[in-house]
Formats: sequence, C-alpha cells, structure tokens
Amino acid sequence: MHADPDAVLHYREAETYVNGLIFGPPSPPPGTPPEEIRARAVARLERLREFLAFCGNPQRRYRSIHVGGTSGKGSTTALLGRLLQAAGYRTGVHTSPYLQVATEKLAINGEIVAASRYLQLVDGMRSKVERWVAAGHERPNYGEFWVAMTFQYFAEEQVDVAVIEVGAGGRFDVTNVIEPDVAVITSIGYDHMVTLGNTLPEIAWHKAGIIKPGSVAATTV
Repeated sequence: MHADPDAVLHYREAETYVNGLIFGPPSPPPGTPPEEIRARAVARLERLREFLAFCGNPQRRYRSIHVGGTSGKGSTTALLGRLLQAAGYRTGVHTSPYLQVATEKLAINGEIVAASRYLQLVDGMRSKVERWVAAGHERPNYGEFWVAMTFQYFAEEQVDVAVIEVGAGGRFDVTNVIEPDVAVITSIGYDHMVTLGNTLPEIAWHKAGIIKPGSVAATTV
C-alpha cells in the first residue's frame, strides 16, 4: 500500500509549520535579577492563558491530574493513565518531553493520535493562531502551541480525565495553566539548576507551583 502523496505533503507542511514555532525571546543575560526573570515567566503564562481563553478554554472541559518532579514523573504519568483507563475512564495522557515522536503528546487510552487527525488538529490550531496574531497578539511558540493543541484534542475527544506531565520545573512550565484536581510531585533533586536554582528549597519552590488551592496534593517527598 502506497501513501497518498498529497497526504504526505500535507503532513510535511504541518511539521514544518509546527517546528517553525521553535523560537523565543533571548535568555536573560547573566546578572539579571531573579525578580525580573520570574516576572517574564509569569507574563508568558498569562499570555498563554489569554490564548487558551480565545480558544474557548478547552483545558477546563475535563478533570486533570498534574504530574511533576525531578525523576519518575514520566513513568508515574503513564501508570496513572493506565490505571484510570482500566477503571473505565476515557483518559488523555500528555508526556513531556516525548520519547520518540512528538505526537505521543496526543494520546488517549494508550493510542497515539492518527496522522489524519493530527493534521486536522494542526490546521485547526493554526487557524486560531493566525486569527490571534491578526488581532495584534504575540504568536505562541512551539511549546505553547503544543499545549494548546493537546488540550483542544482532549476536549474535542471528550476525555473524562487528562494526566498532564510537566516539562521542566513546574511553576513556570507551559503546562501550568490548568487547575488540576490532583497535583503529584514524585521527587525533588538537583536538575535544571540553571533555571530552577542551586538548592533543594529553590527547586522545591518551582515543583510546588503546580499545587493549586482546593486541589489534592500527593508526593513522595
């Protein structure tokens, strides 16, 4: 069986567009006050929240579990997804970073999104982005686009619950725009120290940022 040439071209074009969003403002120069760095991160998340509101806040249309930690968060995310699926819940799982292919971030009940559905999602989110930019707003970058598209996919597919893995840190991670029912922190260790800090209390402060008022917190720390 041969692949449809038009579909192949469409897929490549979609990948080119998404990968073209890998950009961002320059890193703060050495010596930048921590308060300024944090202010930039807070502003970035606020812009993402505004874009999600423009998209209809898809992340609010299902329950969620947010999983962070220095190590073990990926396996914990996968395990929670399987447990919820086995209990009869239609379950979306967002992993970050992915292991082999980016579309692993779009998985429901253990099944990665089909290529044709992925193209629909990219086209739909791309249309929203272009209307957003035309209205004078800043273009979302790669991570923000993926998070928005993942939330949109889970909403359109009417999942009961989504298990969302943090990319790095927690407090200022692009996934930290949800209001989870449960926040899980697997461990606290020395990793990403350039951005998270050199001490365990500093790193823990970032990890604990996924815990929201009214949510349940579970941790092995």
